[in-house]
Amino acid sequence: MEEGRGPFADYLRSRGIVVAPRGRSTVEWLEATGLLACRPLLIHCVTAGLRDFETAHRHGATVAHCPWSNAVLGHGRAAFSAMRRAGVVVGLGTDSVVAGGRLDLFAEARLAALGLEGGLSARELLRLVTADGAAALGLPRLGTLEPGAWGDLAAVGLVAPAFAAAADPEAAVAWGATASDVVFAAVAGRVVFDRGQWPGVEIEDERAAYARATAAATAVSREVVPRGMFAWS
Repeated sequence: MEEGRGPFADYLRSRGIVVAPRGRSTVEWLEATGLLACRPLLIHCVTAGLRDFETAHRHGATVAHCPWSNAVLGHGRAAFSAMRRAGVVVGLGTDSVVAGGRLDLFAEARLAALGLEGGLSARELLRLVTADGAAALGLPRLGTLEPGAWGDLAAVGLVAPAFAAAADPEAAVAWGATASDVVFAAVAGRVVFDRGQWPGVEIEDERAAYARATAAATAVSREVVPRGMFAWS
């Protein structure tokens, strides 16, 4: 955006699209065009710095932080500490299975906390994938357990050997749970998962589903988007 170069610029030029240096960061450009006033959800932000996040916060924009995807695709590490210092509301995302993720928000949260100045408490880590995620999407009354909130709930079983010595259930979930430890989930009061079963959902043959997912990922990587085009910069 600033210098008119990089993988995004190369890809656009390969399609005959003129790319001119803007002399400003993406966030600064969004502010100048008035788009930042729409309070958008900014994705990835791997090249944004403290000044960008302060600008985003001033306009009420939020961030979807996807550390696992950024690592797998080799785009770099977003400045999560700078986001927090600027006061930006941050929610965690997986970016999708195609981008190399496992759809495991527990793993995303722990990866986000690595190297973070001052670290995160167990409660702060869990907020990233619950209340903070809902706030980043601008969805009130989600991500909390209280009267009037949505009937969304995920229950984690602490029966795996790794939890044997856990004295604090909150810390055990925050630092040790994985997606496979979830035993129950409800959305808007409707049970969608219960101990390995998906009430009301027809599950196709597992091998067929895996083959379809593999074919889709291959098509994306080879024909739709070249490497380096996934990340919002």
